[in-house]
Amino acid sequence: TRKAAWLVAVVGFLRSSDMARIDLAQSSFLAPAPAIRFAMVAPKERRGGCRYVKAVTIDMHDDPVICPVRALRAYYDRLGRPSSRHPHPIDPRVTITPLFRRLAGANDAPILATTIGNYVRDIMKLVGREPATLQIPKARALGATMAALAGTPIDDIVARGAWSSKEMFLHFYRISSTTTINFSAITL
Repeated sequence: TRKAAWLVAVVGFLRSSDMARIDLAQSSFLAPAPAIRFAMVAPKERRGGCRYVKAVTIDMHDDPVICPVRALRAYYDRLGRPSSRHPHPIDPRVTITPLFRRLAGANDAPILATTIGNYVRDIMKLVGREPATLQIPKARALGATMAALAGTPIDDIVARGAWSSKEMFLHFYRISSTTTINFSAITL
């Protein structure tokens, strides 16, 4: 559960509250395609002041050890088919079939956002930081920063993370702005 939650948070730039709102009934999770499309019902952010369903696609990775699609399918296979729908975490009038559910016993209860957050933080504690006294970064900030360092356009990162602006991402979420450009060679 921890690995699957961490991979979804990093690759999807998602908050734990968003992961608790994934509805399997509206997601294409079992498709044979090399990707999974999640539907988050009423994520934290709004559009025009209204709640909406946010879609996020998680693609395969070449390395099977860190492939989020393989990890999620293994998690789903261990969990079994969901047997029931549950009230949405913030709007009890809406029901969802949550992705993250208890593994123990016959209980099909959803895992709360706080627990998902603890699972993700357990793995984020293992991420190297210089100096080691630095605060543990958010998984969504780590994923977005790694994407930026790999050359992904900032506008694409802002759209995927649903940040209100480029400045919001650059100021509050980007962990590092290190570049790989040799400015000495370019400028001299």
